[in-house]
Amino acid sequence: MKILLILTALILSVGLKAQTEELLPFEELENAFLNTSLEEALIDPKNVVRLDLSKSKLLNLDYDFRKFVNLQWLDLSNNDLTSFPVILGELSKLQYLDISKNKIDKVPDEIGKLVNLKELYLSKNKIYSLSPEMGKLKKLEKIDMWDNPIKTFPEELRNMSALKDLDLRVTVINEAEKKKLIKMFPDAKIKFSKSCNCN
Repeated sequence: MKILLILTALILSVGLKAQTEELLPFEELENAFLNTSLEEALIDPKNVVRLDLSKSKLLNLDYDFRKFVNLQWLDLSNNDLTSFPVILGELSKLQYLDISKNKIDKVPDEIGKLVNLKELYLSKNKIYSLSPEMGKLKKLEKIDMWDNPIKTFPEELRNMSALKDLDLRVTVINEAEKKKLIKMFPDAKIKFSKSCNCN
């Protein structure tokens, strides 16, 4: 009986390991187990696929995040982050990242390492600058960054060929920059607020 229990546990752990070594289809991510405690997630970090740390009063992220090698869905919204955590660049399997409602002022080069990212939420921050490295996000389909003080967008963003949805409402952008974005992403739905005569 003891041997049977050990064999069952071994089979289950191998099955879970095989599951997390590959990317889940994006549609299935919502059904994956959701961890809501960093302490509990760190007990077995290799098997964490979804992690919700929203409203956790986080000021930064520490080195422990490197342990989440199979993390594919991460919610860091509604915290007190003042900079985009560069450690996130180590999480190459991320498909979904919500870092909205923080105090982040720019998106650094490390964002370009998240090559499997499909949805990115940056709204209600203080972002004035995007890294040209974002152009490497060839799978990115949705960016929500409404209500940020950004005024210009790097030319390299045009390489995000999968982009379908770009939300820039409550963001003051001049007409020239709007036309540039429309030209960059002719097949995407771009949401702007009313025009301004700003420079």
